[in-house]
Amino acid sequence: MRGVKSYLKAFFLVSNRQGSGESRLAVELTHKGLPVIDGINQFLTGTKKMFEYRDFQKLYKNRSKLKSIKSLSIGKSFDKKIDERDTYDLLKLYKIPMNEIDFVSSMKDLEKYVGKFPLVMKTANNDIHHKFDVGGVILNIDNFDDLKRAYNEITEKFGERVSISPFIDEDGIEMILGISNDDQFGPLVLIGFGGVYTEVFNEVILLLPPFNLEEVGIALESLPHFEILKGTRGGITVDIESYCKAAVGLSQFAVDYGHTVKELDINPIKVMQKGCVGLDMLLVNKV
Repeated sequence: MRGVKSYLKAFFLVSNRQGSGESRLAVELTHKGLPVIDGINQFLTGTKKMFEYRDFQKLYKNRSKLKSIKSLSIGKSFDKKIDERDTYDLLKLYKIPMNEIDFVSSMKDLEKYVGKFPLVMKTANNDIHHKFDVGGVILNIDNFDDLKRAYNEITEKFGERVSISPFIDEDGIEMILGISNDDQFGPLVLIGFGGVYTEVFNEVILLLPPFNLEEVGIALESLPHFEILKGTRGGITVDIESYCKAAVGLSQFAVDYGHTVKELDINPIKVMQKGCVGLDMLLVNKV
């Protein structure tokens, strides 16, 4: 005990003793500041939890302190309800890479896309949330005649306003980023596998914003199929850091604008060998 007291660190004694479970010496030592842990399993479990608590404390001290950019003006106030166009602009301000998007409402507007193929056209009807499921999305449009046909097909079903974006055909892995508003915790940020993997893997995690790169990286590594992102089994290695940076940006967006949003899904966000880009977005405002 004299040796233990001469150090400014915590000590404990591990024993594999056999007996009734009570020991006068063990009780005495514990009361004097040298706890006795009975059994290797208990010792290893306790040690693991101590390291987990240390890591948690380290993360907590380094919590993200991102600067809010809510005060930046891009033409209107966002204190109440934001639409799809506004959200695309805002996400870019928060360093979340989104595919270029333009909105058109007449056949004549299509002429400016000559020579810019391939393209994607979607209905811009705000009442339709899952556009692909109802035939409101046409992919890989590679000539002007097909562009006009796509416009006629979509506008006849869903109204004259459509969105047009470049068709991104680069190899990558489809992930998801999102915001879900919880009644108790407020806005939470969702990360995980998206696109074609959404229902196959069903691997997503909810994080409380704001968070930093280290936190989202640790959370991402906890996904059972995380190794896919590192090129396992002959796949491509993708730019995980770019995805994590986008997630950090969305966490600050959630802090600043989460009160206006019921649900926001960037799905898929394609993570490529260099960089990532959000290809589609679903926005549901709070009523």
